[in-house]
Amino acid sequence: MLISRLGLVLSLFALAASWPVRAVEQVAEIKAGVVKIITAPGSKTGAGIVVRRDRDEAWIVTAMHVVSDAQSISVQVPGVGKSWTAEVKEFEFDNPSQGLALLGVTG
Repeated sequence: MLISRLGLVLSLFALAASWPVRAVEQVAEIKAGVVKIITAPGSKTGAGIVVRRDRDEAWIVTAMHVVSDAQSISVQVPGVGKSWTAEVKEFEFDNPSQGLALLGVTG
């Protein structure tokens, strides 16, 4: 199981590297590290890990069960006091109770 998750994370890195980069600076405040994920409806919360940041885009890996039924997803960086809107770009399994999700945040 650990090997398949490691393979998934490496695949998500490769996928994130292939997405286009835009030139807006608002995402500059998102740095590598842990972020808070908040979803609606239902106000589920969870943690995510920033795995890549390019100019105005950040890529975050989180647990699929946190974002599986979300209509909106927000990302907060501890100590910044600001929220960004995120969207699910890829996910590991069709079952929302397991696996990982890759979120994209664009400034």
